[in-house]
Amino acid sequence: MPGAYRSPPSVFFSRFRGADAAVLGDKKDGFSTSLIIGAARRCRWGFPQVLACESLKRMKPFPTSFWLVCPFLLRVLGKLESDGGVSELRRNSLGAEKDWRKYHVLHALLRMSMMSQAERAYLRKRRRSLYRAICARGVGGAIYTRDPIAVKCLHLQAASFIALGRHPMSGWLSSNVSEWECSSALCGGAL
Repeated sequence: MPGAYRSPPSVFFSRFRGADAAVLGDKKDGFSTSLIIGAARRCRWGFPQVLACESLKRMKPFPTSFWLVCPFLLRVLGKLESDGGVSELRRNSLGAEKDWRKYHVLHALLRMSMMSQAERAYLRKRRRSLYRAICARGVGGAIYTRDPIAVKCLHLQAASFIALGRHPMSGWLSSNVSEWECSSALCGGAL
């Protein structure tokens, strides 16, 4: 799909199936499949592009609500990032602090809503400082009250954009990523 990402965001996550684990490959970079809530977005070939993740890992915050797993996009964004994409995205974000802050707040609210009621109650009652810390962190665990334009890696930004269908810099992302899916089901080829 060339150009802007046009799929509407999914309200519900699709179930993570056993066959989906092949997309993760051998290199999980410390990522545990026990953190997976489901696939936040699948490509036209049916493979997960982005996973929705649990908010807590052993009662500690897991900062990434969305994890990019598409091998095609990982390569595309890796190249863009190595060519200075994070700095360029940040430069292009100047003047959009209000939009970024709203986006970080959305992520904090989303992270809280993805916890069970019992987890939220436990944190509020027994781990207040942890509860406050989770509430004050946005995309990728960024402390947006210190820096509203807290841009970390492009993989993280793209995962959020794909999962939610919006991003403060959606125009920049769309103009710098020409293809959002591979043309031949690369995941099916045991990548």
